[in-house]
Amino acid sequence: MTFMRRTKTGHPYGHRIALLILSILTASCEGTVAPVETTVNLEAVTSTAPQVTFVNTAVAARSSVRVSDASGRPLAGARVMFAATRGGGRVTDASSLTDADGIATSGVWTVGRRPGPQEMIAFVANATTGARVTFLADAQVAPPTVLILTPEAAQITVGDSVQLAWVRQDQFNNIVPSPTLPVFTALAPTVASVSASGRVRGLAPGVARIVASIGPLVDTVSVTVTPPPALAPFDSIAVNNPTLAVATSASGLTYVLSWGIPSELFVIDRGARTARTSLVLPSSVYDVTFLPNGTQAYLAGNAAPEVYVVDVASTTLIATITVPSVVQRVLASASGDAVYAALDNGQLLKIDVATRTWTSITLGGVLNGIARHPTLPRLYVTSTSGSVHDVALTTFTLARSVSVGGVPHGLDVDPTGTSILVARQDSAVIQLSTSSLSTVGSIPSMTGTYDIRYSPDGTRLIVTQIGSAVFVLDATTRAVVVQSTGYSPLRSAMDPVRGEAIVTRLGGKLMVLRY
Repeated sequence: MTFMRRTKTGHPYGHRIALLILSILTASCEGTVAPVETTVNLEAVTSTAPQVTFVNTAVAARSSVRVSDASGRPLAGARVMFAATRGGGRVTDASSLTDADGIATSGVWTVGRRPGPQEMIAFVANATTGARVTFLADAQVAPPTVLILTPEAAQITVGDSVQLAWVRQDQFNNIVPSPTLPVFTALAPTVASVSASGRVRGLAPGVARIVASIGPLVDTVSVTVTPPPALAPFDSIAVNNPTLAVATSASGLTYVLSWGIPSELFVIDRGARTARTSLVLPSSVYDVTFLPNGTQAYLAGNAAPEVYVVDVASTTLIATITVPSVVQRVLASASGDAVYAALDNGQLLKIDVATRTWTSITLGGVLNGIARHPTLPRLYVTSTSGSVHDVALTTFTLARSVSVGGVPHGLDVDPTGTSILVARQDSAVIQLSTSSLSTVGSIPSMTGTYDIRYSPDGTRLIVTQIGSAVFVLDATTRAVVVQSTGYSPLRSAMDPVRGEAIVTRLGGKLMVLRY
Protein backbone atom coordinates (compact mmCIF):
# COMPACT_ATOMS: atom_id res chain seq x y z
CA MET A 1 0.00 0.00 0.00
CA THR A 2 1.24 3.39 -0.91
CA PHE A 3 0.64 6.38 1.30
CA MET A 4 0.65 9.89 -0.08
CA ARG A 5 2.35 12.44 2.00
CA ARG A 6 0.15 15.32 3.12
CA THR A 7 1.67 18.63 2.34
CA LYS A 8 1.27 21.90 4.03
CA THR A 9 -0.90 23.18 1.21
CA GLY A 10 -3.81 20.91 2.12
CA HIS A 11 -5.69 18.56 -0.28
CA PRO A 12 -3.34 16.79 -2.70
CA TYR A 13 -5.53 18.03 -5.76
CA GLY A 14 -6.43 21.30 -4.19
CA HIS A 15 -4.79 23.39 -6.85
CA ARG A 16 -6.74 21.61 -9.62
CA ILE A 17 -10.10 22.08 -7.87
CA ALA A 18 -9.31 25.72 -7.35
CA LEU A 19 -8.57 26.14 -11.06
CA LEU A 20 -11.86 24.43 -12.00
CA ILE A 21 -13.88 26.68 -9.67
CA LEU A 22 -12.06 29.71 -11.04
CA SER A 23 -12.84 28.69 -14.65
CA ILE A 24 -16.57 28.23 -13.87
CA LEU A 25 -16.72 31.59 -12.15
CA THR A 26 -14.89 33.19 -15.04
CA ALA A 27 -17.27 31.58 -17.56
CA SER A 28 -20.28 32.81 -15.61
CA CYS A 29 -18.88 36.30 -15.60
CA GLU A 30 -18.34 36.16 -19.36
CA GLY A 31 -21.99 35.10 -20.10
CA THR A 32 -21.31 31.74 -21.70
CA VAL A 33 -24.09 29.20 -22.27
CA ALA A 34 -25.19 27.23 -19.27
CA PRO A 35 -25.19 23.48 -19.73
CA VAL A 36 -28.26 22.42 -21.73
CA GLU A 37 -29.94 19.06 -21.57
CA THR A 38 -29.91 17.21 -24.86
CA THR A 39 -33.68 16.80 -24.61
CA VAL A 40 -35.59 20.07 -24.24
CA ASN A 41 -39.04 21.37 -24.94
CA LEU A 42 -39.51 24.53 -27.02
CA GLU A 43 -42.80 26.38 -27.36
CA ALA A 44 -43.93 29.74 -28.68
CA VAL A 45 -44.89 32.38 -26.15
CA THR A 46 -45.96 34.98 -28.71
CA SER A 47 -48.24 34.33 -31.71
CA THR A 48 -46.86 32.52 -34.72
CA ALA A 49 -49.60 33.88 -37.00
CA PRO A 50 -48.33 35.96 -39.98
CA GLN A 51 -47.45 39.54 -39.18
CA VAL A 52 -48.19 41.83 -42.13
CA THR A 53 -45.71 44.51 -43.09
CA PHE A 54 -44.19 46.17 -46.16
CA VAL A 55 -41.16 44.66 -47.86
CA ASN A 56 -37.78 45.47 -46.27
CA THR A 57 -39.55 46.58 -43.10
CA ALA A 58 -39.40 45.21 -39.53
CA VAL A 59 -42.42 43.37 -38.17
CA ALA A 60 -44.27 45.15 -35.39
CA ALA A 61 -43.77 42.60 -32.60
CA ARG A 62 -40.76 40.60 -31.51
CA SER A 63 -41.13 36.86 -31.06
CA SER A 64 -40.55 34.88 -27.84
CA VAL A 65 -40.17 31.20 -26.97
CA ARG A 66 -40.00 29.19 -23.71
CA VAL A 67 -37.40 26.47 -23.12
CA SER A 68 -38.11 23.72 -20.56
CA ASP A 69 -36.61 20.39 -19.61
CA ALA A 70 -38.16 16.98 -20.07
CA SER A 71 -40.16 17.50 -16.88
CA GLY A 72 -41.49 20.87 -18.01
CA ARG A 73 -39.29 22.97 -15.72
CA PRO A 74 -38.05 26.26 -17.24
CA LEU A 75 -34.40 26.25 -18.27
CA ALA A 76 -32.56 29.47 -17.57
CA GLY A 77 -29.43 30.47 -19.45
CA ALA A 78 -30.15 28.36 -22.54
CA ARG A 79 -29.05 29.94 -25.79
CA VAL A 80 -31.86 30.25 -28.37
CA MET A 81 -31.00 31.01 -31.97
CA PHE A 82 -33.31 33.03 -34.26
CA ALA A 83 -32.82 32.86 -38.07
CA ALA A 84 -34.78 34.15 -41.08
CA THR A 85 -35.13 31.08 -43.32
CA ARG A 86 -37.60 32.18 -46.01
CA GLY A 87 -38.13 35.41 -47.90
CA GLY A 88 -34.63 36.87 -47.64
CA GLY A 89 -35.14 38.66 -44.33
CA ARG A 90 -32.68 39.23 -41.51
CA VAL A 91 -32.69 39.19 -37.68
CA THR A 92 -30.58 41.42 -35.47
CA ASP A 93 -29.10 39.77 -32.33
CA ALA A 94 -29.52 36.30 -33.78
CA SER A 95 -29.19 34.59 -30.37
CA SER A 96 -30.73 35.22 -26.95
CA LEU A 97 -30.35 33.61 -23.50
CA THR A 98 -33.42 32.41 -21.67
CA ASP A 99 -34.33 34.20 -18.46
CA ALA A 100 -35.35 32.63 -15.15
CA ASP A 101 -38.70 31.67 -16.68
CA GLY A 102 -37.00 29.98 -19.63
CA ILE A 103 -38.08 32.71 -22.06
CA ALA A 104 -35.92 34.12 -24.84
CA THR A 105 -36.92 36.94 -27.20
CA SER A 106 -35.74 37.55 -30.76
CA GLY A 107 -34.02 40.63 -32.04
CA VAL A 108 -35.61 42.83 -34.73
CA TRP A 109 -36.93 40.75 -37.67
CA THR A 110 -36.84 42.67 -40.98
CA VAL A 111 -38.55 40.92 -43.89
CA GLY A 112 -37.02 40.68 -47.38
CA ARG A 113 -37.36 43.01 -50.37
CA ARG A 114 -39.75 40.80 -52.34
CA PRO A 115 -43.42 40.37 -51.47
CA GLY A 116 -44.71 37.03 -50.23
CA PRO A 117 -44.50 34.61 -47.30
CA GLN A 118 -41.63 35.04 -44.80
CA GLU A 119 -40.40 32.68 -42.07
CA MET A 120 -38.17 32.95 -38.99
CA ILE A 121 -37.27 29.89 -36.90
CA ALA A 122 -36.20 29.59 -33.26
CA PHE A 123 -34.16 26.64 -31.94
CA VAL A 124 -32.00 25.84 -28.91
CA ALA A 125 -28.26 25.75 -29.48
CA ASN A 126 -26.53 22.46 -28.63
CA ALA A 127 -29.82 20.62 -28.17
CA THR A 128 -30.09 17.33 -30.03
CA THR A 129 -33.86 17.02 -30.17
CA GLY A 130 -34.19 19.38 -33.15
CA ALA A 131 -37.14 21.17 -31.56
CA ARG A 132 -37.94 24.42 -33.30
CA VAL A 133 -40.69 27.04 -33.58
CA THR A 134 -41.56 28.79 -36.84
CA PHE A 135 -42.84 32.37 -36.88
CA LEU A 136 -44.56 33.77 -40.00
CA ALA A 137 -44.86 37.11 -41.74
CA ASP A 138 -46.47 38.39 -44.94
CA ALA A 139 -44.41 40.95 -46.85
CA GLN A 140 -46.48 43.24 -49.03
CA VAL A 141 -45.36 45.63 -51.75
CA ALA A 142 -44.53 49.09 -50.54
CA PRO A 143 -46.40 52.20 -51.77
CA PRO A 144 -45.58 53.00 -55.41
CA THR A 145 -42.79 55.49 -56.07
CA VAL A 146 -42.60 55.47 -59.87
CA LEU A 147 -44.77 55.02 -62.98
CA ILE A 148 -42.99 53.47 -65.97
CA LEU A 149 -44.24 53.56 -69.59
CA THR A 150 -42.94 51.26 -72.31
CA PRO A 151 -41.65 51.55 -74.89
CA GLU A 152 -39.53 54.52 -73.84
CA ALA A 153 -39.75 55.83 -77.41
CA ALA A 154 -41.64 54.70 -80.50
CA GLN A 155 -41.79 55.43 -84.21
CA ILE A 156 -44.92 54.91 -86.30
CA THR A 157 -46.19 56.08 -89.66
CA VAL A 158 -49.25 58.25 -90.19
CA GLY A 159 -52.34 56.09 -89.64
CA ASP A 160 -50.53 53.39 -87.69
CA SER A 161 -50.61 52.91 -83.93
CA VAL A 162 -48.64 51.59 -80.98
CA GLN A 163 -49.96 50.34 -77.65
CA LEU A 164 -48.24 51.73 -74.56
CA ALA A 165 -47.74 49.47 -71.55
CA TRP A 166 -47.41 50.81 -68.03
CA VAL A 167 -46.56 49.64 -64.55
CA ARG A 168 -46.21 51.12 -61.05
CA GLN A 169 -43.24 50.05 -58.93
CA ASP A 170 -42.12 50.55 -55.35
CA GLN A 171 -38.58 51.59 -54.40
CA PHE A 172 -37.43 47.95 -54.60
CA ASN A 173 -38.75 47.49 -58.18
CA ASN A 174 -41.73 45.42 -57.08
CA ILE A 175 -44.83 45.85 -59.24
CA VAL A 176 -47.64 47.63 -57.40
CA PRO A 177 -51.12 46.88 -58.83
CA SER A 178 -53.33 49.85 -59.63
CA PRO A 179 -57.14 49.88 -59.49
CA THR A 180 -57.29 52.59 -62.16
CA LEU A 181 -55.79 53.27 -65.57
CA PRO A 182 -53.38 56.15 -66.05
CA VAL A 183 -54.70 59.38 -67.53
CA PHE A 184 -53.09 59.70 -70.97
CA THR A 185 -52.52 63.05 -72.69
CA ALA A 186 -50.98 63.84 -76.08
CA LEU A 187 -48.98 67.07 -75.87
CA ALA A 188 -49.08 67.45 -79.68
CA PRO A 189 -52.66 66.33 -80.49
CA THR A 190 -52.34 67.25 -84.18
CA VAL A 191 -49.39 64.87 -84.52
CA ALA A 192 -50.67 61.91 -82.49
CA SER A 193 -53.76 60.95 -80.53
CA VAL A 194 -53.91 58.65 -77.52
CA SER A 195 -56.89 56.62 -76.34
CA ALA A 196 -57.98 56.09 -72.75
CA SER A 197 -56.27 52.69 -72.81
CA GLY A 198 -52.94 54.10 -74.06
CA ARG A 199 -53.05 53.34 -77.80
CA VAL A 200 -51.19 56.06 -79.70
CA ARG A 201 -52.13 56.70 -83.34
CA GLY A 202 -50.12 58.80 -85.77
CA LEU A 203 -52.04 61.68 -87.35
CA ALA A 204 -49.40 63.81 -89.04
CA PRO A 205 -45.60 63.80 -89.37
CA GLY A 206 -43.79 65.14 -86.31
CA VAL A 207 -42.87 64.30 -82.72
CA ALA A 208 -45.41 64.01 -79.93
CA ARG A 209 -44.85 63.42 -76.24
CA ILE A 210 -47.41 61.23 -74.52
CA VAL A 211 -47.89 61.84 -70.80
CA ALA A 212 -49.38 59.30 -68.40
CA SER A 213 -50.24 60.01 -64.77
CA ILE A 214 -51.71 58.20 -61.79
CA GLY A 215 -51.99 60.64 -58.92
CA PRO A 216 -48.56 62.18 -58.35
CA LEU A 217 -46.77 59.57 -60.50
CA VAL A 218 -45.98 60.72 -64.04
CA ASP A 219 -44.03 59.35 -67.00
CA THR A 220 -43.70 60.35 -70.65
CA VAL A 221 -42.71 58.72 -73.92
CA SER A 222 -41.67 60.27 -77.19
CA VAL A 223 -43.50 59.14 -80.34
CA THR A 224 -42.12 60.04 -83.76
CA VAL A 225 -44.69 60.00 -86.55
CA THR A 226 -43.32 59.61 -90.07
CA PRO A 227 -45.12 60.13 -93.39
CA PRO A 228 -46.76 57.04 -94.89
CA PRO A 229 -44.69 55.34 -97.57
CA ALA A 230 -45.29 56.35 -101.15
CA LEU A 231 -47.71 53.80 -102.54
CA ALA A 232 -49.28 53.04 -105.89
CA PRO A 233 -52.88 54.23 -106.43
CA PHE A 234 -54.08 50.69 -105.75
CA ASP A 235 -52.84 48.06 -103.35
CA SER A 236 -54.34 44.91 -101.86
CA ILE A 237 -54.53 43.02 -98.57
CA ALA A 238 -54.94 39.26 -98.71
CA VAL A 239 -58.00 37.83 -96.94
CA ASN A 240 -58.91 34.16 -97.21
CA ASN A 241 -62.66 34.72 -97.53
CA PRO A 242 -65.02 36.95 -99.53
CA THR A 243 -65.65 40.20 -97.65
CA LEU A 244 -68.59 42.60 -97.55
CA ALA A 245 -68.85 44.72 -94.38
CA VAL A 246 -66.17 47.37 -93.74
CA ALA A 247 -65.85 50.45 -91.53
CA THR A 248 -63.07 52.74 -90.38
CA SER A 249 -63.18 54.66 -87.09
CA ALA A 250 -62.31 58.33 -86.74
CA SER A 251 -58.85 57.32 -85.49
CA GLY A 252 -58.17 55.11 -88.52
CA LEU A 253 -58.95 51.64 -87.09
CA THR A 254 -60.47 49.41 -89.80
CA TYR A 255 -62.79 46.43 -89.30
CA VAL A 256 -63.60 44.07 -92.17
CA LEU A 257 -65.97 41.11 -91.94
CA SER A 258 -66.04 38.04 -94.12
CA TRP A 259 -69.21 37.14 -95.99
CA GLY A 260 -70.38 33.78 -94.72
CA ILE A 261 -71.62 31.84 -91.72
CA PRO A 262 -69.99 32.42 -89.37
CA SER A 263 -68.46 35.79 -90.18
CA GLU A 264 -64.89 36.51 -89.18
CA LEU A 265 -63.93 39.98 -87.98
CA PHE A 266 -60.57 41.11 -89.34
CA VAL A 267 -58.57 43.98 -87.86
CA ILE A 268 -56.54 45.58 -90.64
CA ASP A 269 -52.90 46.51 -90.07
CA ARG A 270 -52.57 49.27 -92.63
CA GLY A 271 -48.81 49.62 -92.30
CA ALA A 272 -48.03 45.90 -92.70
CA ARG A 273 -50.89 45.43 -95.17
CA THR A 274 -52.19 42.40 -93.28
CA ALA A 275 -55.56 41.26 -91.95
CA ARG A 276 -55.68 39.63 -88.52
CA THR A 277 -58.64 37.47 -87.50
CA SER A 278 -59.71 38.77 -84.10
CA LEU A 279 -63.25 37.50 -83.55
CA VAL A 280 -65.65 34.93 -84.97
CA LEU A 281 -69.32 35.98 -84.98
CA PRO A 282 -72.20 33.50 -84.65
CA SER A 283 -73.95 34.79 -87.80
CA SER A 284 -73.27 36.26 -91.19
CA VAL A 285 -72.58 39.99 -90.84
CA TYR A 286 -73.64 42.46 -93.56
CA ASP A 287 -72.48 45.77 -92.13
CA VAL A 288 -70.47 47.39 -89.33
CA THR A 289 -70.35 50.88 -87.83
CA PHE A 290 -68.19 52.49 -85.12
CA LEU A 291 -69.48 54.83 -82.45
CA PRO A 292 -67.95 58.30 -82.98
CA ASN A 293 -65.75 57.91 -79.89
CA GLY A 294 -64.35 54.64 -81.25
CA THR A 295 -65.08 52.56 -78.14
CA GLN A 296 -67.64 50.17 -79.64
CA ALA A 297 -68.63 48.74 -83.00
CA TYR A 298 -72.13 47.57 -83.97
CA LEU A 299 -72.49 44.69 -86.45
CA ALA A 300 -75.51 43.79 -88.58
CA GLY A 301 -76.45 40.12 -88.23
CA ASN A 302 -77.94 38.89 -91.50
CA ALA A 303 -78.37 35.15 -90.98
CA ALA A 304 -79.99 35.75 -87.58
CA PRO A 305 -82.10 38.77 -86.53
CA GLU A 306 -79.42 40.21 -84.26
CA VAL A 307 -77.16 43.22 -83.79
CA TYR A 308 -73.77 42.47 -82.22
CA VAL A 309 -71.87 44.92 -80.01
CA VAL A 310 -68.07 44.63 -79.97
CA ASP A 311 -65.76 46.29 -77.45
CA VAL A 312 -63.00 47.86 -79.53
CA ALA A 313 -60.30 47.90 -76.84
CA SER A 314 -60.47 44.12 -76.31
CA THR A 315 -62.09 43.08 -79.64
CA THR A 316 -64.63 41.00 -77.75
CA LEU A 317 -68.37 40.51 -78.24
CA ILE A 318 -70.04 42.20 -75.27
CA ALA A 319 -73.74 42.17 -76.23
CA THR A 320 -76.24 40.68 -78.67
CA ILE A 321 -79.41 42.63 -79.39
CA THR A 322 -82.37 40.68 -80.79
CA VAL A 323 -84.33 42.57 -83.46
CA PRO A 324 -87.48 41.76 -85.51
CA SER A 325 -85.72 40.68 -88.71
CA VAL A 326 -82.28 40.25 -90.24
CA VAL A 327 -80.23 43.43 -90.59
CA GLN A 328 -78.92 44.86 -93.85
CA ARG A 329 -77.14 48.05 -92.74
CA VAL A 330 -76.17 49.85 -89.50
CA LEU A 331 -75.04 53.44 -88.91
CA ALA A 332 -74.15 55.29 -85.69
CA SER A 333 -75.67 58.68 -84.96
CA ALA A 334 -73.48 61.78 -85.02
CA SER A 335 -73.71 62.09 -81.23
CA GLY A 336 -73.06 58.40 -80.59
CA ASP A 337 -76.15 57.93 -78.44
CA ALA A 338 -77.96 55.79 -81.01
CA VAL A 339 -77.34 53.30 -83.80
CA TYR A 340 -79.75 52.98 -86.72
CA ALA A 341 -80.40 49.52 -88.18
CA ALA A 342 -82.06 48.96 -91.57
CA LEU A 343 -83.89 45.60 -91.74
CA ASP A 344 -84.93 43.43 -94.66
CA ASN A 345 -88.59 43.61 -93.59
CA GLY A 346 -88.73 47.37 -94.25
CA GLN A 347 -88.30 48.47 -90.63
CA LEU A 348 -85.79 51.08 -89.51
CA LEU A 349 -84.70 50.71 -85.87
CA LYS A 350 -83.25 53.30 -83.51
CA ILE A 351 -81.12 51.43 -80.93
CA ASP A 352 -80.41 53.28 -77.70
CA VAL A 353 -76.68 52.78 -77.00
CA ALA A 354 -77.08 53.20 -73.23
CA THR A 355 -79.92 50.70 -72.74
CA ARG A 356 -79.56 48.63 -75.95
CA THR A 357 -83.31 48.81 -76.46
CA TRP A 358 -84.89 49.91 -79.73
CA THR A 359 -87.86 51.65 -81.31
CA SER A 360 -88.92 51.27 -84.95
CA ILE A 361 -90.68 52.83 -87.91
CA THR A 362 -91.75 51.11 -91.12
CA LEU A 363 -90.43 52.36 -94.45
CA GLY A 364 -91.18 49.37 -96.71
CA GLY A 365 -89.22 47.12 -99.00
CA VAL A 366 -85.83 45.60 -98.20
CA LEU A 367 -83.73 48.41 -96.73
CA ASN A 368 -80.21 48.18 -98.07
CA GLY A 369 -78.56 51.62 -97.95
CA ILE A 370 -78.25 54.24 -95.21
CA ALA A 371 -76.54 57.66 -95.00
CA ARG A 372 -76.57 60.58 -92.57
CA HIS A 373 -76.79 64.30 -93.37
CA PRO A 374 -73.48 65.93 -92.30
CA THR A 375 -75.09 68.77 -90.34
CA LEU A 376 -78.88 68.25 -90.08
CA PRO A 377 -80.76 65.60 -88.06
CA ARG A 378 -81.80 63.70 -91.20
CA LEU A 379 -81.23 60.13 -92.33
CA TYR A 380 -81.59 58.80 -95.88
CA VAL A 381 -82.44 55.15 -96.54
CA THR A 382 -82.78 53.18 -99.80
CA SER A 383 -85.01 50.18 -100.35
CA THR A 384 -85.23 47.56 -103.11
CA SER A 385 -88.72 48.85 -103.87
CA GLY A 386 -86.96 51.64 -105.78
CA SER A 387 -87.41 54.32 -103.12
CA VAL A 388 -85.26 56.72 -101.12
CA HIS A 389 -86.69 57.65 -97.72
CA ASP A 390 -86.00 60.84 -95.76
CA VAL A 391 -86.23 60.28 -91.99
CA ALA A 392 -86.45 63.14 -89.49
CA LEU A 393 -84.27 62.06 -86.57
CA THR A 394 -85.56 64.60 -84.06
CA THR A 395 -88.95 62.87 -84.05
CA PHE A 396 -87.78 59.60 -85.64
CA THR A 397 -90.53 59.73 -88.24
CA LEU A 398 -90.67 59.31 -92.02
CA ALA A 399 -90.66 62.81 -93.49
CA ARG A 400 -91.03 61.84 -97.17
CA SER A 401 -90.16 59.25 -99.78
CA VAL A 402 -89.34 59.41 -103.47
CA SER A 403 -89.21 56.74 -106.16
CA VAL A 404 -85.93 56.70 -108.07
CA GLY A 405 -86.53 53.48 -110.02
CA GLY A 406 -84.30 50.50 -110.42
CA VAL A 407 -82.74 48.80 -107.42
CA PRO A 408 -80.96 51.42 -105.30
CA HIS A 409 -78.15 50.28 -102.99
CA GLY A 410 -75.52 52.47 -101.32
CA LEU A 411 -75.85 56.23 -101.09
CA ASP A 412 -73.92 59.18 -99.66
CA VAL A 413 -74.47 62.85 -98.92
CA ASP A 414 -71.89 65.36 -100.15
CA PRO A 415 -69.92 67.14 -97.38
CA THR A 416 -71.86 70.40 -97.97
CA GLY A 417 -75.15 68.59 -97.34
CA THR A 418 -76.80 69.81 -100.56
CA SER A 419 -77.18 66.61 -102.58
CA ILE A 420 -77.35 62.81 -102.38
CA LEU A 421 -75.77 60.35 -104.79
CA VAL A 422 -77.51 56.98 -105.07
CA ALA A 423 -75.90 53.85 -106.56
CA ARG A 424 -78.35 51.69 -108.51
CA GLN A 425 -77.88 48.06 -109.46
CA ASP A 426 -79.48 48.32 -112.92
CA SER A 427 -79.29 52.04 -113.71
CA ALA A 428 -76.98 55.03 -113.61
CA VAL A 429 -75.99 56.79 -110.39
CA ILE A 430 -78.65 59.40 -109.65
CA GLN A 431 -78.28 62.73 -107.82
CA LEU A 432 -81.04 64.07 -105.52
CA SER A 433 -81.43 67.41 -103.78
CA THR A 434 -81.54 67.12 -99.99
CA SER A 435 -83.92 70.07 -99.76
CA SER A 436 -86.58 68.70 -102.13
CA LEU A 437 -85.52 65.08 -102.70
CA SER A 438 -86.01 65.76 -106.42
CA THR A 439 -83.63 64.51 -109.11
CA VAL A 440 -81.03 67.13 -110.02
CA GLY A 441 -78.55 65.07 -112.00
CA SER A 442 -76.90 61.73 -112.67
CA ILE A 443 -73.59 60.12 -113.63
CA PRO A 444 -74.47 58.28 -116.86
CA SER A 445 -71.11 56.55 -117.12
CA MET A 446 -71.59 54.85 -113.74
CA THR A 447 -74.22 52.13 -114.26
CA GLY A 448 -74.79 48.86 -112.44
CA THR A 449 -73.20 50.24 -109.25
CA TYR A 450 -73.36 48.85 -105.72
CA ASP A 451 -71.80 51.50 -103.49
CA ILE A 452 -70.74 55.14 -103.71
CA ARG A 453 -68.78 57.27 -101.24
CA TYR A 454 -67.46 60.80 -101.01
CA SER A 455 -63.93 61.27 -99.76
CA PRO A 456 -63.89 63.20 -96.46
CA ASP A 457 -62.77 66.41 -98.23
CA GLY A 458 -65.46 66.03 -100.90
CA THR A 459 -63.04 66.11 -103.83
CA ARG A 460 -63.28 62.45 -104.85
CA LEU A 461 -65.95 59.78 -105.33
CA ILE A 462 -65.28 56.08 -104.84
CA VAL A 463 -67.73 53.96 -106.85
CA THR A 464 -67.95 50.16 -106.92
CA GLN A 465 -69.44 48.54 -110.00
CA ILE A 466 -71.09 45.19 -109.39
CA GLY A 467 -68.84 42.34 -110.38
CA SER A 468 -66.32 44.40 -112.32
CA ALA A 469 -64.48 47.54 -111.24
CA VAL A 470 -63.69 50.25 -108.71
CA PHE A 471 -63.54 53.88 -109.88
CA VAL A 472 -62.13 57.00 -108.30
CA LEU A 473 -63.90 60.02 -109.80
CA ASP A 474 -63.29 63.72 -109.60
CA ALA A 475 -66.33 64.81 -107.57
CA THR A 476 -66.74 68.04 -109.57
CA THR A 477 -66.12 66.93 -113.16
CA ARG A 478 -67.13 63.28 -112.61
CA ALA A 479 -64.11 62.25 -114.69
CA VAL A 480 -62.43 58.93 -113.89
CA VAL A 481 -59.14 59.53 -112.08
CA VAL A 482 -58.20 55.92 -111.31
CA GLN A 483 -59.81 52.61 -112.27
CA SER A 484 -59.18 49.01 -111.21
CA THR A 485 -61.00 45.94 -112.44
CA GLY A 486 -61.62 42.44 -111.12
CA TYR A 487 -62.36 40.63 -107.86
CA SER A 488 -66.02 41.77 -107.67
CA PRO A 489 -65.80 44.91 -105.48
CA LEU A 490 -68.67 45.65 -103.11
CA ARG A 491 -68.43 48.30 -100.38
CA SER A 492 -65.87 50.89 -99.29
CA ALA A 493 -64.91 52.82 -96.16
CA MET A 494 -62.93 56.05 -95.98
CA ASP A 495 -59.90 56.54 -93.76
CA PRO A 496 -59.50 60.31 -93.19
CA VAL A 497 -56.20 59.77 -91.37
CA ARG A 498 -54.40 58.03 -94.22
CA GLY A 499 -56.34 59.42 -97.16
CA GLU A 500 -57.22 55.89 -98.26
CA ALA A 501 -60.28 53.81 -98.95
CA ILE A 502 -60.69 50.12 -98.14
CA VAL A 503 -62.85 48.22 -100.63
CA THR A 504 -64.30 44.79 -99.87
CA ARG A 505 -64.42 42.22 -102.65
CA LEU A 506 -65.82 38.76 -103.28
CA GLY A 507 -62.46 37.70 -104.68
CA GLY A 508 -60.81 37.31 -101.29
CA LYS A 509 -58.60 40.41 -101.41
CA LEU A 510 -59.25 43.80 -99.94
CA MET A 511 -58.43 46.75 -102.18
CA VAL A 512 -56.63 49.76 -100.75
CA LEU A 513 -56.72 52.89 -102.87
CA ARG A 514 -55.42 56.40 -102.44
CA TYR A 515 -57.85 59.15 -103.26
